[in-house]
Amino acid sequence: MRGAAVAGGRRGIAPGLAALSAPARRGGAARGRGAATFAWAGGRVTPPPPRLVDLGLPHVSLVSALHGACFEDGWRPQTFLDLIQGGGVFGLLALDWRDRPLGFALTRLTVGEGEILTLGVLREARQQGVGKLLLSGLCARLAVLGCHVLFLEVAETNNPAQRLYESFGFRQVGRRKDYYTHLDGSREAALVMRRDLLT
Repeated sequence: MRGAAVAGGRRGIAPGLAALSAPARRGGAARGRGAATFAWAGGRVTPPPPRLVDLGLPHVSLVSALHGACFEDGWRPQTFLDLIQGGGVFGLLALDWRDRPLGFALTRLTVGEGEILTLGVLREARQQGVGKLLLSGLCARLAVLGCHVLFLEVAETNNPAQRLYESFGFRQVGRRKDYYTHLDGSREAALVMRRDLLT
């Protein structure tokens, strides 16, 4: 599976990512939400921070477009559909105050062991805490569900993502040679990282 990564992807933003699709809104992205509350700080208006919503079947086309914007080998909608319908898989979307998507994460839980399947943040939303928000949300949900240990793979050259995971207590426990294949045919190793959630 695609190693979870905050950085990555060499393409521009995919079409249609400026706003959530109508099915995504109906899926609960904006439900129960009043007008945005802005803060006045340092002589300028500061919008509310990003928020998380559950990723579900209505979002497969959207998250596929997001994945394609974050990674050079984006997954098709059918891939996300198969994963979500397969059981034990759930995900999160990060939205800004206008309900525009900023990033996503998908994880799988099997008998107390979790795996982050993919995590991505759009280029223009990086370095703003979106990756931390998604990772915090996943870890909190997994802990409630009884996950004891969490694994992920990340590209060996993806230093920003590695630093993020290390800040959350992940440590390298392995290396998979030639795990990723780039569009130019080159291969890259994946680092396997682990974090204990419940002890």
